[in-house]
Amino acid sequence: MLYAQNKTDKRPADNTFDLVTWNLDWFGTAGVGPENDEEQVLQVMQTLEELHADVYVLEEVANSAYFENMLGFMEDYEGLCSPAVSGGRDGGNAQKVCFVFNRHTVKPKGLKPLLAGTPKIEDYPESFDRFWASGRYPALFSCEVEIAGQKQELKIVGIHARANRNTQSRAVYDMRKMDVQVLKDSLDKYYGNDPVILAGDFNDDVDESVVEGETRSTYWPFLNDPRHWELVTKPLSEEGRHSFIGYKNIIDHIAISDELFSHLVPGTVAVYALKNGEERFKKEVSDHLPVLCSFSFSPDVIGKKEVLEFPNRFHSDFKLSLPKALLANLKIKNEKQQILLDITGNEEELHRHLNETIALLEEGQYIIQIFIGNTAFSYKIVKMSQ
Repeated sequence: MLYAQNKTDKRPADNTFDLVTWNLDWFGTAGVGPENDEEQVLQVMQTLEELHADVYVLEEVANSAYFENMLGFMEDYEGLCSPAVSGGRDGGNAQKVCFVFNRHTVKPKGLKPLLAGTPKIEDYPESFDRFWASGRYPALFSCEVEIAGQKQELKIVGIHARANRNTQSRAVYDMRKMDVQVLKDSLDKYYGNDPVILAGDFNDDVDESVVEGETRSTYWPFLNDPRHWELVTKPLSEEGRHSFIGYKNIIDHIAISDELFSHLVPGTVAVYALKNGEERFKKEVSDHLPVLCSFSFSPDVIGKKEVLEFPNRFHSDFKLSLPKALLANLKIKNEKQQILLDITGNEEELHRHLNETIALLEEGQYIIQIFIGNTAFSYKIVKMSQ
């Protein structure tokens, strides 16, 4: 039986770049994970095809043969797996981070492990050979996506962080904390000007840690840098949602760099919604639920390109180019992604409210987003002093 998602109109596959992260629970491996390996593979394939995303970031792909066979039945998709696995074990049978991508919308540019050459950290909480889950390093998938005629270069980093344990929980917390800090420093240093998506099994929540006795998430370095990073799945945690069946937390997360802030389509960050019970899903498919979001790279619909600073000598206000009778939704956000205006109306109404709001804003950067049916448009502006 297919475990179907309750779809919404906010996820149009043709107009948005859709990304999913999902831990597959020892995919295709006898004796661990779901009871029937063949049934698991079938259910995973059906779920992936139903979601119809452009890129899937998959964790715990443990059976390479099953993975390749599954791809053979998915005519629109190809896949790549990172060679970095825990403890240097046989890559064909160890848990791997893999990427599955739609061949019609995604052009792969390369896949490589990150941090594999990190010099020894003398004050690492345990033996340094346990760094990043004993060698299960983050995987960088570089690609060019083309959606609705618009091309966009992306760096997608898939991670499967060190898992929690009933014992040595503090040691695990300390190791993962340092792992994450090194990853953040590396991404900022080498990919600070690139649009980056960080997705995977974080093995920690982000509103607070899942480790007993700890409150601050091990992903604090990203949370503490809202100017450059946003944990787009944090609201799901704050709403009390969960991605790990049987537990109350979201541990499968997605973060984006500031280059993508204005491209995230609001309302599309979600946990896969089941039509059937979670316990059965855990038994037959995975103990994790897919987590998803969408981006729009469509051209801006507001004004002209010189309107980056406001006010300026060219424009006294912003002009909207919308059909007179068309209803659209307009949002204004600040750099912290807080919504300052959220209104639906025609061109005249949106124009009036937009400029009234902008006139009251303090100096700084803001994002304007317009939603027309299933299409989203974004524009970054800088409010200048009068």
